[in-house]
Amino acid sequence: MFGRIAAKSALFLLAASVGPAPASATEYLTTSVVGVFYGVETFLQLLPPEVFAAQAASGVKWEAPCVEIKDRPRFQWRGMLLDVSRHFFTKEEVEQILDALAMHKINTLHWHLTDDHGWRIEIKKYPRLTEVGAW
Repeated sequence: MFGRIAAKSALFLLAASVGPAPASATEYLTTSVVGVFYGVETFLQLLPPEVFAAQAASGVKWEAPCVEIKDRPRFQWRGMLLDVSRHFFTKEEVEQILDALAMHKINTLHWHLTDDHGWRIEIKKYPRLTEVGAW
């Protein structure tokens, strides 16, 4: 689906096409790799919701509307706090949260690992963290 990414003086062009170009070509013009990432996220949101399905969907007309999008963040910092010190999350749940943050273009994650000054996760390379700091 995706064609090429070209860089010229920190200007990135992402060209994607499904059928013969230029009739079905899509282009993103940005000045950063982050812009390419967010451009792809925006493009995915223009497709039918089946694009986010876990299994490949059949019988879906994979078309995006003809639009021109000039997108930039209103705020430089857009974040979320993930508090795993008070509420346990599985690895899969954390991955789902990260995917949702990327989809909504949230660019900062504050991951709250401990609730106080104690450190209770054992790291073999740093044994004193749990020997001294855990209790």
